[in-house]
Amino acid sequence: MSDWSDFAVRLRRDLADLADEDIVILLYGARGVQFVQTPRLLLTEAIMGSVHAPPVAEHEHSALVELGWIPPDVPRYTNWHRELPWPATSAQYDATTSRLVHTLRDVLGVADPSDLAVKAWNDKTHDALSLSITA
Repeated sequence: MSDWSDFAVRLRRDLADLADEDIVILLYGARGVQFVQTPRLLLTEAIMGSVHAPPVAEHEHSALVELGWIPPDVPRYTNWHRELPWPATSAQYDATTSRLVHTLRDVLGVADPSDLAVKAWNDKTHDALSLSITA
């Protein structure tokens, strides 16, 4: 992976190409983002630590709210989250990509996309996914 601009272009492509039950997790330590495609929506989440981790710092909380994330709503959602209706519009994919990149780079402090651990599979078939962001 190269710079954030290139990563964003490839991530946007990957988001639009997800199939039902595809799951992608981008981790930086114990934190990161994940997204899951379902038949009716794309669920995106910001992972801010384990479920039992202390609340996020005030500056992170403010940044996540400003980016449009919805705070955890346990037990339904244990992470900050957003639901994107499917099929989504181009503008919705653009906004989602921007939110994910800003969360990784600006909130979580990921210096370079190559610092991310990528896990991607289809939950129905258990097959690994081929993603542009890992090419």
